[in-house]
Amino acid sequence: MRILILSKALVNGVYQRKLEELARLPDVELLAVVPPAWIESRVGVLQLERRFVEGYQLVVEPMWFNGHHHIHVYPGLAKHVARFRPDILHIHAGVGGKGKSGVIGLTFRRESFP
Repeated sequence: MRILILSKALVNGVYQRKLEELARLPDVELLAVVPPAWIESRVGVLQLERRFVEGYQLVVEPMWFNGHHHIHVYPGLAKHVARFRPDILHIHAGVGGKGKSGVIGLTFRRESFP
């Protein structure tokens, strides 16, 4: 099973641990798409940490509207979906994540899907 996970939270290396565990499951091929950094108000810029990255691919994709929790966009995400052809596309938007449909709608064109 091919799983693509899109998550800004994965810039924090601690959150990558669960991906290593998921990638150890039989017949799982995992691709995580993350921004190079996340701008968090009152904290500053959180740079990508590569802490738990064994057994899966972690690719960096620039984003638009960095720091805006519900309206950020990954303009190059469609190329990863087209190349990887996931069975499952998981978009982690956090609690109350209103941006999932917006991410899909703004990022993909019909020809991008397998």
